[in-house]
Amino acid sequence: MRETGSARRGSKIAKRYLLCGACMLFLCSPIFGSTEHQARIWSGIDVLGEFKSSNYLYNFNLQSRHSNDPREYFDFRNELGFGYKLTPTLSAWLGYTGFLPNPPRNRQNRIWEQLLWGPINICQFSLISRTRFEQRKDDHQPEWSNRFRERLILSFPQKKITPLIYDEIFFNLNTTVWTSNKFFDQNRIFVGFLIPVDKHSNFQIGYLNVYSLRPMRDRIEHVLSLNLNITP
Repeated sequence: MRETGSARRGSKIAKRYLLCGACMLFLCSPIFGSTEHQARIWSGIDVLGEFKSSNYLYNFNLQSRHSNDPREYFDFRNELGFGYKLTPTLSAWLGYTGFLPNPPRNRQNRIWEQLLWGPINICQFSLISRTRFEQRKDDHQPEWSNRFRERLILSFPQKKITPLIYDEIFFNLNTTVWTSNKFFDQNRIFVGFLIPVDKHSNFQIGYLNVYSLRPMRDRIEHVLSLNLNITP
């Protein structure tokens, strides 16, 4: 049987998606024998919307992070941000993130500023860029840590299931006694799918690879990422 035009296009998109994901994992995931490997599950809910008849936006996120390491079993994180549309595809944001670890360790609070650009539709692709500066404070340390984060999100919009890839890189902008003294901090690569629930929400599922620099041994986390995205 001959493939229909839509089937051929779908096949090409799937091949591009798999090739792009494989290249990102190969190029961006460090391979070192001295690294520590850990399995995790991250699950959360993300609400992104805008206030009626205005250019003001809001974003609320809750996330739990479970680990197979009994020393680091659970993190609960909450994030709240407010933004303003500068153009139809560019917005500026100010927000706060806090997390509660279990077993109890030092709590951390973060203030952040970010620019969100997109989505920009290019042929059959959709691109979003998130540029974030964050100021982190450990409850038991006097110094603030400043960090830069850049996330590029590439999706392949489909009628049903949408393939999604993103890469996010972290850089330390100053040195403190409680953070790494290196400029590069960590890298995160996600490969997964968006599954529509209704016209205002979708379910995101996939594999997240997190590589982090540590004082003793670097760490690679293999994460099953589950998230419900809601746009009221």
